[in-house]
Amino acid sequence: MWTRQELKEKGRTAFRDNYWRCVVAGVVVLILTGGSAATARGDSSDWASWQDQLGYLTAQSRTSVFTMLGLLMGILGLSLLMGLALRIFLCNPMKIGASRFFLCNSREPASLHELGYAFSGRYGKVVTTVFLTDLFTFLWSLLLLIPGIVKSYAYLMVPYILADDSDMDPMEAIGLSEQMMQGQKWNAFVLELSFLGWHILSSFTLGILEIFYVRPYVEATRAELYRKLKQSQNTGTYEF
Repeated sequence: MWTRQELKEKGRTAFRDNYWRCVVAGVVVLILTGGSAATARGDSSDWASWQDQLGYLTAQSRTSVFTMLGLLMGILGLSLLMGLALRIFLCNPMKIGASRFFLCNSREPASLHELGYAFSGRYGKVVTTVFLTDLFTFLWSLLLLIPGIVKSYAYLMVPYILADDSDMDPMEAIGLSEQMMQGQKWNAFVLELSFLGWHILSSFTLGILEIFYVRPYVEATRAELYRKLKQSQNTGTYEF
C-alpha cells in the first residue's frame, strides 16, 4: 500500500541523486509555468483627475489621445498574441521535456538533453495535445471555478503520458489521463496540498528555497505519482 509519504520520499531520493540537473530542470518548469502575468491596476483618484483634465482638451487633442489609446491597445493585443504563440509553440513542448526529465530521473540519473525531447520528431502531436488540454480546461472553467479545477486534475497526467509516449493520439492521451485519474483526483489534490508548507517557507527566502529544493522535489514526486498510477492502470488496482 502506497502513501503520500512514500511517494514524496521516492521523489526526494530521485532528485537528490541527480541534484544539480534536477535544479536546472526545476528552474525551467518555474520559468515556463510561473510566467509573467502582468496585472493592470488603476487608481480611482488618478482616474478622476484624468477625467477632469480630459474635459479641458480640445476636440483635436481628444482625437490624438484616442488615437494613441487605440495604438496602445493594438500593441497590447499583439503582445498577448505573441505571448500565446510563445506558450503554445515553445513553452508547452519544453514543459513536456521537463516532465520527461523527471520521469527518466525517477529510474536513473537523467540527462538535461531530455528537456528537448518534444522537439525531436514528435513536436506536432505534443503541441496539439497540450493545446487541447489547455483549451478544454479553460472551457470547463467558464462553467464555474470548481469544474475547471476538477478537470485540471483529470488532465494532470497528460504531460507525463506525452513524456512517456509522445506518439499517442491527442484525444487518446487526454482520455487516458482522465482514466488514470478516475477516483484519484482528491488524492492528487491532497498530495499537492502537502507541499503548501514548503511553498510558504520558500516565500520567506525570496524563492531561493523554491529553486534549490521545493520545485525539483515537487516535480520528482509528480513523476513518481505518474509511475504509480500507470502501474495501477496496468494491474487494474490502485494502491495509492
